Amino acid sequence: MEFFRAVFEKPYNWLIFVLMIGAIYGFVSTLSDVKRLTAKMEEEAKKKNRGRKELTAAGGMVTAPSVIDWEDVLGYIEIFNKIKAKYSMWEQFIPIFPLLGLLGTVMGLIEAMHSGFETSDMSLALTSTFAGLVAAIALKVIDALLTGKAIQEKQFYFDTFEMNYHMVVDKKTVAGTDEK
Repeated sequence: MEFFRAVFEKPYNWLIFVLMIGAIYGFVSTLSDVKRLTAKMEEEAKKKNRGRKELTAAGGMVTAPSVIDWEDVLGYIEIFNKIKAKYSMWEQFIPIFPLLGLLGTVMGLIEAMHSGFETSDMSLALTSTFAGLVAAIALKVIDALLTGKAIQEKQFYFDTFEMNYHMVVDKKTVAGTDEK
């Protein structure tokens, strides 16, 4: 308990903590945006599939695979690009935390110099570096395991969809049907 009291005794450590909470909120908010976009895409595909049936080789009826138009995907890509821009902004906060910790340490060392370099002043100065590193590590873990992963998966989906769409269009163009 003494350690945490020492960490939060300095005002710049509080700044690190408050900014870390804000960045966590930003990452969670971005993850939530990706999940909402995915749900919207799935709901739209379900609406378009209602009533569509196709025959199987054995003569049975099954629901056709999801249908999403290229125009719909372009709209989703536009929304996704806005989400990625928001994500990129929050991602830029991660390297700031060790720098804030270092700044706090330098400020603490300056204070320690003026008070005669007592051991307690030195350890208090280093708590800022500790706080900055803990914040950066925690945010990087959240980024890598949650938000960054969701962004990469959705980007892969859009890239694959676009590649497949262009392959189909190219095949129709080569075959002379040119139906888009």
